[in-house]
Amino acid sequence: MSGSALIGIDWGSTNLRAYRFDGSGVVVATRESAQGIVNIRDRGFEAALLALCADWIDSTPNTVILMSGMIGSRQGWIEAPYAPCPASSGDVARQLTRIDTSVAPAWIVPGISVVAENGVYDVMRGEETQIFGAIDSAASAFVIAPGTHSKWIDIENRGIRNFRTFMTGELYSLLRSHSLLGRLMIDAPHDADAFSRGVRIGLEGDLTGHLFGVRTEGLFARIAPAALASYLSGLLIGAEIHSATQGPSRWVELQKASTLRIIGTAAISGSYRNALAQAGMTNVELVDAHHATARGLWNIATQSTQLREPK
Repeated sequence: MSGSALIGIDWGSTNLRAYRFDGSGVVVATRESAQGIVNIRDRGFEAALLALCADWIDSTPNTVILMSGMIGSRQGWIEAPYAPCPASSGDVARQLTRIDTSVAPAWIVPGISVVAENGVYDVMRGEETQIFGAIDSAASAFVIAPGTHSKWIDIENRGIRNFRTFMTGELYSLLRSHSLLGRLMIDAPHDADAFSRGVRIGLEGDLTGHLFGVRTEGLFARIAPAALASYLSGLLIGAEIHSATQGPSRWVELQKASTLRIIGTAAISGSYRNALAQAGMTNVELVDAHHATARGLWNIATQSTQLREPK
């Protein structure tokens, strides 16, 4: 970082996490709060940032701040323009958006956009930083970043070549809490057998044709109320895998990729790994989401002339 100290910020819709780096890129401290952008009132973004890490800034000369995630969205601090695919970490590092704060220079990582084969736009914010931390020097790879909006990413020449978004997590939440399907469900621990059964059905495709079966399997006591949520989760993830691996594109190569990386928490990554195994994809590597984000922020920062020479 050429004399500057870095604070990396992962600022999403519901959570805010800060990473403090030493001069060699090692994370020496982390902090987090529930001050995601949807919880900020009256555009108090700087106040939320300072509440989390003002003492880090005060105690370290030449601090610079690099932020990624929904903080750069239209609902965030300032909208950071999307970088178009294909995009490498170096491309992203050259397109940071500056924010003037009262305490230290700050920049926002751009999101990434792509136009699909059907002409429809797709976008990501925050996942690009995780990806650049997860692939390191890999020239090509396939990566899944599951979550509210699950991303399937095609890496080529150390950059994001293409990606697709599936609203699996959001659909699960909506169907679980706000639809007829959820009325027979009760809160309970994950049921591996019901999840696997849902994956098997979801892998057949035809999601809307299978969804009502979540209710009827409960009505006819074939699946217990405590297991229905796991069945729904498996059904949605199975359908996601089916859709992602079909069609005349490089996505079908997922089925024979040497390694498929999944970026996420242990629970969600484990569920995806089990579902992928049912689809015949067993060469899977799990990457911790927080580690990938921190590594990605450092990788982008070290390639940015703006951060090396803040004004």
